[in-house]
Amino acid sequence: MTHNIFAWTEPTPPEGFSAFVSINRDEHGRHTITVRARGNAGRDVVTVEMPVEAFEAMNTDLAADLYRD
Repeated sequence: MTHNIFAWTEPTPPEGFSAFVSINRDEHGRHTITVRARGNAGRDVVTVEMPVEAFEAMNTDLAADLYRD
């Protein structure tokens, strides 16, 4: 079973397929990011498995950028 950690979906555009980002952990402890592009009938989707260390680095870099002076 997949556990969703974070998800964000943009407001639905006129063409009907909104972009989204989803970060998940599966039953084996693997972490993934799934992203869908806006439009194109929702067909442009990719899921990337990342090691915990990559998520840690991403969190550090994101926090540094968000809270920079």
